[in-house]
Amino acid sequence: LLRTRCEGVGCVPNEFLQVYAGQFDNSRQRRLDPSVQFSRKTHLKIELPSLGEGCFFVSEATDAGNGMQYRLRIASLTQSSEAGLVVAEHFAFKSETLAQALQSESNWKLLDAISPEDDLELVDEGSVNFRPLPGEGEGVYEAKVEYEKCAASTSQPVRTEISSLLSPASWLVKATFRDSQGEVIRYTEVDMDRICSELRP
Repeated sequence: LLRTRCEGVGCVPNEFLQVYAGQFDNSRQRRLDPSVQFSRKTHLKIELPSLGEGCFFVSEATDAGNGMQYRLRIASLTQSSEAGLVVAEHFAFKSETLAQALQSESNWKLLDAISPEDDLELVDEGSVNFRPLPGEGEGVYEAKVEYEKCAASTSQPVRTEISSLLSPASWLVKATFRDSQGEVIRYTEVDMDRICSELRP
C-alpha cells in the first residue's frame, strides 16, 4: 500500500484524521478465539470537494465462514459546534456494479472518477459522532450508533446498538442486538488492531 499524508482539514483536527485514517483487522483476536468472525476496516482519504474537504472511502469486510461480505461507504467528516466532536455522514454507492468493483483494492483507482451527485446517496441513520475521551489517553475517541430495522427472517424490528472505541493502536467495536421488546438477541465484540496508518489508491 502506498503512503500519503493526512493533513488537517477545515475544523476537523489533524489529530483525529491521523487516528481515523488507516486499516484495522482482528487477526490477533481470531488467533486467540477462532470462533470470532474475521473483520477488516479500511479508511482511505479521497478528494470529493462537493462533499467537503474531509472525505474518506470506507471499506468494512467481514467473514463469518461463508465468504467475505463487504459494506462500502463514503464518509464526509465535519467538526461539530460541540468542542472536540467530529461527525461522519455516510453515503452509499447507487451502482451495485461499482460497489462490487471497489471490493478489490486493485480497483480503488476508480474512486478518482466518482461523482457525488450521480454515484452516491445519503445513508439514512448513517451519521456517526466521534467524541474525544481525554481520560482514556491521547487520540482516543468514542462513537455510539443506534438504528432499527427488520430482521431478515421476520417482520419484527431489531434494534442495533453499536459502541466503539477508536485509538491510535486499535478499533474496538461492541454491538448489541435487541428485539422489539428490548431483549438482547445477540452480542458481538470485535477488537481490531491498526495494521497501517496511511493509505491511498
